[in-house]
Amino acid sequence: MSDNSDEGFIISSLRELKKPSAIIITLLLTGASILLTKFLGMYISPDLRVSFAFVGIMGVAVLYGAIPCMIAAAAADIIGYIIDDGQIRSYNLWILAVKLICAFFYGWFLYKKRYGRIGAARRLETFLPASVVENIEIALRGLTARIAVIFMGNIVLNSMVLYHSYQNKAFPFVSGEEWHNFLVWTKPRADTNISMMPFECAVCFLALPLINILVMLTGKIHRNKAWHPHKRV
Repeated sequence: MSDNSDEGFIISSLRELKKPSAIIITLLLTGASILLTKFLGMYISPDLRVSFAFVGIMGVAVLYGAIPCMIAAAAADIIGYIIDDGQIRSYNLWILAVKLICAFFYGWFLYKKRYGRIGAARRLETFLPASVVENIEIALRGLTARIAVIFMGNIVLNSMVLYHSYQNKAFPFVSGEEWHNFLVWTKPRADTNISMMPFECAVCFLALPLINILVMLTGKIHRNKAWHPHKRV
C-alpha cells in the first residue's frame, strides 16, 4: 500500500467517517470489543482487568486510522462502564485520556493507507502477492504496536493515573520514597501485563490480518452485487 502523500493521515482518517461501510464496520468492531470485555474480561484487582478487547480497537486502526479508532475506544470504554454499572469504581476520565492516546498511536502506526512498504516487505513482493504481503505487514505492525502500548500505556501511563487517583493525590510531585512506593505498587501490574504479552501478541498477529481479509472480501462481494445485480456471487 503506497503512502498517502496527498493529505495528512488525520484528514484521510476523518474522510473514512463519510463511508457508510466504515461506520458499520467500526460499530461492529466496537461492539466486539465491548463483548470481549464483558464476557472474557477478568479483574485481577480493582486496578487491573485482563481482556482481549484491544483487538477490535486495533482492527479499526488498521482499516480507518486514528479518528475512528479514538471514537471506537471512547465508545467501548464508556458503554462498557455503563454495562458494568460502575461495579468497581467511579468513571475515571484520566483513564479514558490514556485510552485515547493509545488509540491515536494505534491509528498512526497501523493505518494501512498511511505507511508504505518497509524494505523487507518490498522484497517479499517479488515472489508473493501484494495482498499477502500487506497482511504480513499488518500482523508485524500489530504485534509491535501492542508491545508498545503494553509498556507505555498499560504499565506506565495507566499505572501513574491509577496511583494518582486512588493511592496518592500528590503523585507524581512526591519524594523519592513515594516514587519507590509507586514502583512497588506497580510491579504486580507490570508482571501481569508482561505475562499476558505473548498471548496478546499472538492474538494480534492472527486476528488483525483476519479482520482485514474479511473486510476486503465483504467489500468485493458488495461491489460485485452492485455492478452485477443479477449475477450469483
